[in-house]
Amino acid sequence: MDNQKIFFHVTDQELAPSDILYENIINIDNYQDNSIQEVTIQNMCDYLKEMDVPLAIQKIFQKISPGGRIYVQGSDLKQLCVALCFNMLDESMVKNILYPDKQSIHNMADVLSYLRGAGFKIEQKKYINIVEYSIIAYKP
Repeated sequence: MDNQKIFFHVTDQELAPSDILYENIINIDNYQDNSIQEVTIQNMCDYLKEMDVPLAIQKIFQKISPGGRIYVQGSDLKQLCVALCFNMLDESMVKNILYPDKQSIHNMADVLSYLRGAGFKIEQKKYINIVEYSIIAYKP
């Protein structure tokens, strides 16, 4: 099944995407190397133990076809701290971001480092709101 678009997750999201295959990251070995055109991960890194995140990113790199893209979105720990210190977010919202089943927490720089370490080239990186980042990278 070449040219697939897959949303990999660790825990079930509130709303599964309707236009893309929704798959738990533990099933990544069911896909052939270089067979996936597009991968989306949202907060996935924070639901894995910190030592497992680079391994998961490397495995995704292995499965993505050359020219394929990965779309990453997540919460940035540093931005979250700034927002809390300047009363830009309610404390209860910060607790919801930090605590529900998360194994680790990262900032955009951490995730960029994991992506580059796996061999991805960064196409775009930006903050989409006060605490969340968005990264688009591709496999050369």
